[in-house]
Amino acid sequence: IESVKVEISKEAGAVSSDELLEARHMKVGASYFILEVFKRSYSGRALKALYYSRKISRTLYEQLLPIIVYDCYEGVKHLNRIEYFVRDHIVPFTKNFNKDTVQRLFDVLGSELIVSFYTRKHELMQADLSKSHQMLGDRRYIALDGSNIDVNLDNISNADFGESKSGNSTPIVNFLSLIDQVSGTVMGHCTYSGHTTEIATLEGSVKQLAYYGCKNYTVIVDREYWSLYNINVMYNLGLDFIVHAKLFMGSLKTFIKSIINDLSVGNGCQKIEQNNEINYCQCHELKWSYYDIKSARKCRKPVYLYAFYNPSFASAAKLELEEQVRELNSQFNEYKEALSKATAQHKKSLKCLNSLNFSRTCSMKVFFT
Repeated sequence: IESVKVEISKEAGAVSSDELLEARHMKVGASYFILEVFKRSYSGRALKALYYSRKISRTLYEQLLPIIVYDCYEGVKHLNRIEYFVRDHIVPFTKNFNKDTVQRLFDVLGSELIVSFYTRKHELMQADLSKSHQMLGDRRYIALDGSNIDVNLDNISNADFGESKSGNSTPIVNFLSLIDQVSGTVMGHCTYSGHTTEIATLEGSVKQLAYYGCKNYTVIVDREYWSLYNINVMYNLGLDFIVHAKLFMGSLKTFIKSIINDLSVGNGCQKIEQNNEINYCQCHELKWSYYDIKSARKCRKPVYLYAFYNPSFASAAKLELEEQVRELNSQFNEYKEALSKATAQHKKSLKCLNSLNFSRTCSMKVFFT
């Protein structure tokens, strides 16, 4: 806190209006996103608990939020420029805010209040942890998913740390989460950077849950987060799993083609009606051959493939494809017509050129004769 006070006192009054305007590059939606994430974090919940216990006033609570949001995005070094953000309503705060307001806030934040904040934060974390341990053996569905962001809060697919798709040097952070689908509790999370593949994170995640005693559950995994080896690992741990499979996998694509006719008419399917939509579903038991580390041999295990078919989506997709085909056919016909005209013009030009060459040859023969 003292270092921040010195920073503010040094920069206050020494910055021109042009320099202040340069800091105004935060996206409007970014501030609200940071605010909502902070409110749901342990720090945000602890700060709100201090407000409810009347250890801080409502004014102090409402003033601390924009400072935290601003610092997350711009950093402490530019704190004296927060007035322009608040004035333009880029940070969600509607009252006056300047460097004197910031100075008064730091005067209020004493050691006693800071200790109370961390004590309350620790209590919240312990309460969630004990609740998680009580439910570890009873969990049924746990979903694994992740993403990555850069310093500008932009999501970048397949980005590596230090390099964005644009080629700029942008710090990239990847994060992964395991969430209980019944209670919404975060079972675990990790952040990483570099060239760690997404597939490698699944094995580490399920082993981490096994270490903490979480068992008898079904892990839900999206595409690109699992591999054939991951399936073997989950089998050896005794886990059930639901994975989103890619349709263009060879054997799976062949199998889908063999049942698509039954799906399209609902033959031998379970009919699911919801929200004025009809879905047909078929469950097929297949055999999975994997390497069992306990018996040191290949084993055959059942894998259940669930195929869903939505006639409404299929009909809409068919109409859209037919429209695209008509448009492409129209463009192709225009191309053929233009090509035909160009070919005729080319033949005409060649004929004229040949006639001209023939007349020149005849005139030369007459001259030499």
